[in-house]
Amino acid sequence: MSAISTTPYRESLSRYLTNPSTDISLQVINELSRLMNDAVTAFQADKNNPHIDKDMESWAEQEIPAMEDLIVTAAHAMAAKDPQFALTFAVWSGPPGTGKGTNIDSITIASKLLLDAYSESEKQVPETILPVLKSHTDKRASIITGTGGIMRDQRGEYKDIFGKVPALVAELVRRGDLVGDMFMTYCVLIMILVRVTQGARKIQFDLWPRTLAQLTMYDRLIVKLRVRGVDIYTEMINLRLLTQQEITAMKENILQYAARSEQIGKLKLQKMLEPWFKDEINKIRVMSFEAEHVKMYEMSKEVVDKLVSQVKEEMQTDDDPAARVIMAEYDRAIERSVYRFGKAVEKKELPRDDELPHSQLNRLRIFEMDTSPSVLRASLDHNINFISSFQSPAKVVEDILNASIDKIEKGAFRYEFADIWNTFLTVTGEIADAVVQRQAVDEEKYKTVLKEALSQA
Repeated sequence: MSAISTTPYRESLSRYLTNPSTDISLQVINELSRLMNDAVTAFQADKNNPHIDKDMESWAEQEIPAMEDLIVTAAHAMAAKDPQFALTFAVWSGPPGTGKGTNIDSITIASKLLLDAYSESEKQVPETILPVLKSHTDKRASIITGTGGIMRDQRGEYKDIFGKVPALVAELVRRGDLVGDMFMTYCVLIMILVRVTQGARKIQFDLWPRTLAQLTMYDRLIVKLRVRGVDIYTEMINLRLLTQQEITAMKENILQYAARSEQIGKLKLQKMLEPWFKDEINKIRVMSFEAEHVKMYEMSKEVVDKLVSQVKEEMQTDDDPAARVIMAEYDRAIERSVYRFGKAVEKKELPRDDELPHSQLNRLRIFEMDTSPSVLRASLDHNINFISSFQSPAKVVEDILNASIDKIEKGAFRYEFADIWNTFLTVTGEIADAVVQRQAVDEEKYKTVLKEALSQA
């Protein structure tokens, strides 16, 4: 691995953070951009290096503590300026197919429309709902993490920072691999630093932390912030492709489900390392996704179906309630992936390359082997809301919003302003249905509906 000196960048960043100016965020972005560009350039210098991803992982592991310290410095500087300063980290997790991005997008659109409706109606937004609405509409509040945040962030605000990283990440995903824990966490920490320098009070995470290693680093950052006297609160939502009855059974047997999930994930990994599977996947990897994605999908699905059939046979899931539920969640996630891929093809759009079954298999295997057990065990010490995503999109966003509003004065708004809240839930649900169906959202129509509800309040 090429040696990269990060000391000058750290020194510059520390100066900006300890003596913040009005354009501190821009200064930080410029320094981070230089840091990432030099790093990636160094990794790519050896064109014959087949382990660029491993080199980046090792580099990130060395740099993570320093980036954590920069975040703490920035947050401490903000707290010194404002005694009321506090941070909230809101974590969303769940297997692929639970609609995390869909739910966030739908709630964001509806929240903006409700704020606009209040403004145009010349009414003050009650404090019992304002934090919920602002947490989904304030640009500084949200971080789209995971591969989506690095490769497909709609705002493009990280583009200047990450430079060539998206291309490297896209290649990893196309191969059916995952971005490593250390490098993914390093990228997320960069996003957090940017948000804190922008004055964020609440930061929402999608897809991070999603492994035990990432959760450990998340907890370490929180400890560092608290040691420096920064007020930090946490919220965690775990979306599952399970019925409410299945979620209840899981919560009543946390350790059993965690152990069984690990076992199934490890068995899948074992099967994925067998020569027959690797040979078949290698045939797919050399194909052109843009030109042959339908054929690649069919080949990928055939080999993945064979592997999963072997896993179910060895696990004898029919005789084990926990294993049966875990495999049912896998089947449901794959069904949703098939739907999304088919919808893209139907609309003559290029599907996402991470929708290929072998990529989904790997992501779900990570979820079963690491994320789910980590979240389940963490729920013994953390307050985690488990929400069923195996229901209509409208019902999912309703459950999420009710869980959020209930944290503010025990849900006072939805009881005091029941008509407004119920209209807001209906609008958000219809928007979620439209997003899932890839249909246009008539924002003016919904804003009018919300304004009518406000006029009658």
